[in-house]
Amino acid sequence: MLFPEGTVGSEKASHPDSYRFKHDRVQQAAFLLIEKEKLNETHLTIGRQLLSSLSEAKLDEHLYKVLEHLNAARSLINNKDEIIRMIELNMAAARKARLATAFGAMLNFNRAALSFAEKIEGGLNKFWENHYECALNLSRNLAESEFLEGDREQAQNIILKSLKFSKTSIERAETLNILIVHYTLLAKYVEAIEAGRQALLELDIVLPENDFEKFRDEEISLFRKLLGDRTVMSLVQSPVMKDLKKQAAAKLLITLGPPCYRTHQRLWSVIVPKVVNLTISHGLIPQIGYSHTAFGGLLGWVYNDYNTAREFGELAEQVMATIVKSPSDQSVFYLMIGSSIRHWFKHLRDASQDYIKAYQIGLQTGNLQYAAYAFGHNMYCRFYQAIPITELIDETQRSLVFSKSRLNQWAIDMLEGGLLIVNQLSVGTQNDSDNLLEEEYLDQVENHHNIQVLCVYRILKTFSLLLLCEHKKALALSDEAELLIYTVGTQGLLPWPEHVFTRFLIITGLYQNADSESQREWRSELDRIFGQLQLWADSCPENYSHKLLLASAELKRLDRHVTEALVFYDQAIYAAKAGDFLQWEGIANERMSLCCQEFGNDALAQIYWQQAYIIFHRWGAFLKVRTMETEFSNRILAWQQHTLPEKIDTIQADLNTKIFLEKQVENLRNRALEKTEAMQRIIISKETDDLVEATERLRLEIGKRKLAEAEIKKLQGIIPICMHCKEIRDDKGYWNQLEKYISEHSEAQFSHSICEKCLEKYYPEELG
Repeated sequence: MLFPEGTVGSEKASHPDSYRFKHDRVQQAAFLLIEKEKLNETHLTIGRQLLSSLSEAKLDEHLYKVLEHLNAARSLINNKDEIIRMIELNMAAARKARLATAFGAMLNFNRAALSFAEKIEGGLNKFWENHYECALNLSRNLAESEFLEGDREQAQNIILKSLKFSKTSIERAETLNILIVHYTLLAKYVEAIEAGRQALLELDIVLPENDFEKFRDEEISLFRKLLGDRTVMSLVQSPVMKDLKKQAAAKLLITLGPPCYRTHQRLWSVIVPKVVNLTISHGLIPQIGYSHTAFGGLLGWVYNDYNTAREFGELAEQVMATIVKSPSDQSVFYLMIGSSIRHWFKHLRDASQDYIKAYQIGLQTGNLQYAAYAFGHNMYCRFYQAIPITELIDETQRSLVFSKSRLNQWAIDMLEGGLLIVNQLSVGTQNDSDNLLEEEYLDQVENHHNIQVLCVYRILKTFSLLLLCEHKKALALSDEAELLIYTVGTQGLLPWPEHVFTRFLIITGLYQNADSESQREWRSELDRIFGQLQLWADSCPENYSHKLLLASAELKRLDRHVTEALVFYDQAIYAAKAGDFLQWEGIANERMSLCCQEFGNDALAQIYWQQAYIIFHRWGAFLKVRTMETEFSNRILAWQQHTLPEKIDTIQADLNTKIFLEKQVENLRNRALEKTEAMQRIIISKETDDLVEATERLRLEIGKRKLAEAEIKKLQGIIPICMHCKEIRDDKGYWNQLEKYISEHSEAQFSHSICEKCLEKYYPEELG
């Protein structure tokens, strides 16, 4: 059934000669009834009529529908001007689809634009020659959409072809910039860096091939010279960069950041200060959210200069909040400040909030590269926050699905490695298939040249071995991670300090049974790490004070200062608990237990051992829980074998022992479960109280706002009023009745009555 356009049901149409179908399927059926040879003509007629009748605002609203008809009639459109118009409309529709993250539609519209361009007399060569700007933009947009949803090889070919037509060095550099991003997402880091070098040569910038530390230090030295007596924060007053060539160079250097960040960190350490120096010399750029946060992380790694690192984080935050409005650059900023700056000065939860913002903004704006990066970094950040392991597994699996859909190989490798670790910790047993999966995974990462991911995986695995008290295996893997630690340390990433502290506890766990030579070497390393922990704890007590306290306790234990050791253990336990770092709270309890046992206080040792068991149970590290249960059973067995009489029925004794052990382990689990449930009730109660408190605050705030609004509505100031008729003069000079004036300038309403005096004067008969 047809209804007049703009009506619903039987309502009258604003344009009675215009009709529409009530259901799309009815319209589709109507189209099927049209003869095939006339169908394109029908599409063309409808499309042209729609195009001619719609205003610019309405055209944007109905652009997809218009192009549905005109693109279907492509073969009938041969007029030169109409072809150009169709190219422009399809490119506009592609941009609109991109903003809506409808990448399939974006690809289709860009392909349609290309097919119209090919219809121009003389083909694409003439299109480039006569419509250069349009052709350049179309090639870049089409390359992006082919990569995201179409043929990735075709995307590369489009970029390489467009380079032949590009007129200026800046345009060639900007086109190569797209190719760098594509290579990076595919983990083709060598190719990405080579494309970057080629692009920078267009702008007369040569990157070093060796001696990277030398060039890095030269750039940092130049930064200090350029800054001079100014403060870092004073750079917020710098002008915006105007030089187009310098802008292109800075953008290219930052696009080169991720491939270097993943696999060539030493070159990365040259690139970052080079960008900072460009901004000091030539002005601010939108990408400052990357360069300046990265530079802060670099200064911490190279010089332990966390004061300047903090200042650069604050500078970037202010610039991004007040000057840079690009959502895509905002996404990059949150990713970078979360990974390179935040954890040095704020609780890890704050860094996770940065990653969430990076993902959300990236998803909304189409910056899917950094949205996926945020998932990878947040995985290990959430691991070190010790969120429940089952929750972390669910989060990571969802993140992996997204990263696979966006072809981000770095994020895929990072998340799959994290899942291997947490899945192993969450189950109660180990088997040979775990080793096979790990071998396949490591081969995959090495094939992708993701050495940074390899380093992070080894750091996470080292921690899991420490947790299981497999100290020798942990040390061997820590040594391997140490060879690659620059891949995370250069950017100031969280796995670096976590690796350092994990290594400290591995060494203290092995120290007493080592030979004197090893002890001498290890003590020197322990003292060096302790000094580093003091520095980090000064910058961020929330993340590092419990580590420093636990390290202090371990050193006191090694030096046999028992009382002081126990005090530090106790402080470390409470500091870790205050920060919700379950893993370190559990390990501190376990180390306290070992210390008590070592020095003969078995009763106190058992209390702290059981507390560690409960904490690991709460965290969901059931592989650790099972190893502790085995240890518990072995201790009972050893006690029984020592105390049972020699002449006893061995079979019956074994049966009784098995029943007894199962009962004791069950009791242990039940106590842990009770503690966990009690803790959950406390958390839920606190969350409920917080919600009630927040609701009450909101109610009071609403009340205050209403009072404030009422206050605003009060008439204020001097109001001219006639002494005879009592009319009021308004701000335009007109005289109005008092009633009208008040009603227009306030929310007061009137009900009419008469006072006693007026009643007596005007209506005396009513009183008679």
